[in-house]
Amino acid sequence: VLGATAGVFLGFALGILVPLVTGSSRYIPIVHSVSVLALGMIVAYGISTRRVLDIGDFIRRMLGHLLAMAYLAGIFAAAWQTVAWGLRAVAPAADPVWAYAVASIVTAFAMAPIFGWTHRLTGRVFRRGSGPGLRATVQDIQQEMQTVTTTEHLLEMVGGILRRASRAQHVEIHAAADDGYVRAHPPGDGRPSFLAQDPLVRILARRSEPLAVHDLQRRPSAGLAEAGRRMRELDADVAVGIRSHGNLQGFLLLGPRASGRIYDGADQDALQILGNHLAVSLENARLYTRVQEQTRYLDVLLEHLASGVVASDAHGVITLVNHEARRLTGHDREALVGAPIRALAPPLGAFLEETLRRGRAVRDRDAVLSMDAGSVPIRASTSLFRDREGEVLGALLVFQDLTAIRSLEEQVRRTERLAGVGTLAAGMAHEIKNPLVAIKTFAELLPDRYDDPDFRETCSALLGGEAARIDGLVNQLLHFARPRAARLEPLSLHASVQDSLRLVKQSAAQREVTIETRLDAERDRIQGDDDLLTQAFVNFFLNAIEAMDRGGTLTVRTDAVRRWTRADGPDGEFRRQDSVALTIRDTGCGIPPENLPRLFDPFFTTKAHGTGLGLPVAHGILRDHGCAIDVERNRESGASFVLVFPLLAGEDDAP
Repeated sequence: VLGATAGVFLGFALGILVPLVTGSSRYIPIVHSVSVLALGMIVAYGISTRRVLDIGDFIRRMLGHLLAMAYLAGIFAAAWQTVAWGLRAVAPAADPVWAYAVASIVTAFAMAPIFGWTHRLTGRVFRRGSGPGLRATVQDIQQEMQTVTTTEHLLEMVGGILRRASRAQHVEIHAAADDGYVRAHPPGDGRPSFLAQDPLVRILARRSEPLAVHDLQRRPSAGLAEAGRRMRELDADVAVGIRSHGNLQGFLLLGPRASGRIYDGADQDALQILGNHLAVSLENARLYTRVQEQTRYLDVLLEHLASGVVASDAHGVITLVNHEARRLTGHDREALVGAPIRALAPPLGAFLEETLRRGRAVRDRDAVLSMDAGSVPIRASTSLFRDREGEVLGALLVFQDLTAIRSLEEQVRRTERLAGVGTLAAGMAHEIKNPLVAIKTFAELLPDRYDDPDFRETCSALLGGEAARIDGLVNQLLHFARPRAARLEPLSLHASVQDSLRLVKQSAAQREVTIETRLDAERDRIQGDDDLLTQAFVNFFLNAIEAMDRGGTLTVRTDAVRRWTRADGPDGEFRRQDSVALTIRDTGCGIPPENLPRLFDPFFTTKAHGTGLGLPVAHGILRDHGCAIDVERNRESGASFVLVFPLLAGEDDAP
């Protein structure tokens, strides 16, 4: 359009305007030449620089049309001559226009097939030796890309098909890396083959069209000339960018064709389409490869996990079983995957069924896994996994073999028992040794000073006192070792606390200690032994009073609380239980942090005159009542003991 407009304008100017203005017609003979020259120069410039017209395709189409026109002209002439001869033989005076009409109809019917035949003929002539067209090859590659799995497979497939289709001497695919571009096909040594500053890379990064050597030779730009020299060094005829999200992810380099034929505009367009699709396929292949690597990593992780893992779908069908789970259950993977969760050993299948049925996870449930070879203690937890909409996709069971842990716990208990025996023996030796020393001393002096009445009187009183002291110590020890069994019956905790406070009221008055009671809990009915509870409470109250030298406040209060307990033994579910908390707080010197773990150890005491058996005995009594004990160090001073008793369910609160 631009060339024709320029030719018409020059013809109008030289043929009409100039003669009118100058009155001379000497430029009229060159009007035709100037117009044709302008048209030709503009069209040639477009062909050579902008690929406005593919000259090869233009010549092929023009030749096809010329052949078709020659064939149709022959058909028309033959038909006209035949009809005209027939008319002259039959009706010499007939109008010859009938010959033209019949020849035109015959030519019209012959036009459709001849155009297809001539274009196919010229296409084979022009593409002889170059193999199948790249456009068709690109379509084949796009179909093959749908089955590609990994990046290596994708590059190998594209490179092989592209080389066979284009008949190129070599095809290279370079992919982006951290510090440049590496040759991905054929595989290189992993080192960058191109840097980001390379002239060819810079041109491809800002250009959305392929680069062909025969096109770059006509370009005056220095950057394009450098890119052309770089391509000639690489023996590449065409370079095609692989772009994704506006960034250059790589590029194709195709070598010269064996036939010597160049890559025309149609080939370059097809290659650019291939580059665009290859960018998307490369990204998908990388994502697929990453997913595969993560899947393999998770598989290895699950197989080497020290815990058993079993997963099922929402319908209760097992989908995953790791090595540890197979070892503990004694089943093969083939026997479990795809089977219902009932195929698992009884506790495991029940945990998963409970989770799927109730929609609630099981946490740290201890159980025994029964197998043919014996029983194995385990600890199991389950969880539900859901999709984004909250729909349940399945359940996951994780369980551990507790055999080694139970063995270690038994060793620790055995060690603790031995340590307790040692502590008990040391405490007994310390407590009994002092009276025995006094008894031994007076026994040694008795033969020499038997006649001294004062000595006999002192000896008699001291020996009786020390013997009573030893007897009391032995009685406390026997009560600690073999406490009386608690006779549990419903009782009022508030009444038991008030009875115990009356017993220590005089001791508190002697030390000028104020007792504050706030029994605010609405319910206080518990199962207990009133005598044993009174003994335990008195021990706690006296310890609190003795912790305050002179003056202070003993606070006793009750509050309603709820705590989590395990129902039906260690294997039962956790449930919330209504309870009452008894808090005993003093304002004394407090408990040093290092003494907190030893409060309930036998014979541990900080008093000058004490056996250290009071708190251990009280601890045993409260433990038999299902009471939880918590010790708190107050911020200001003193200490607090919190005793939590389970309330009776359904009992009348009245005492």
